[in-house]
Amino acid sequence: MLIVIIGFVFFRASSLDSGLSIVRAMFLGFFAEPSGTAVLATVLTPLFIFLLLIGIAFSAPSLRAAAEKKLYKNKAMLPWVERTYNAACLLLLLVCILQIAAGGFAPFIYSQF
Repeated sequence: MLIVIIGFVFFRASSLDSGLSIVRAMFLGFFAEPSGTAVLATVLTPLFIFLLLIGIAFSAPSLRAAAEKKLYKNKAMLPWVERTYNAACLLLLLVCILQIAAGGFAPFIYSQF
C-alpha cells in the first residue's frame, strides 16, 4: 500500500522535484506555512467537522453495539428501525451525490498527460 501511495504522489505531482518534496514531507514531517493553514481553514468547515464527528461516532463498534442492543430490545420496533436505517442511508447517499455534483471535479484525471 505504501508503494501505491508513493506512486500516486508522483503521478499527481507537476514535476519530479515537487513529488520528491511531497514524499520528503510525508516521511520527515511537515511544517505549517501560512498558505497551508489557509487551505486547511477552507477545508475544515463546520459542516465537515460535524459530519466527521458523526462518522467517527457511528463507526465506533462499542457505540454501534450499544445502539443495536437498545433498538433491538423491542421486537415490535424492529421493522421500523430497519426501514428508518435504510431510508437514512439512502438519504445520506443522495446528499453525498449532490455534494459531489455541486462541486467542481475533474472526471478525467489523465487530462494532464
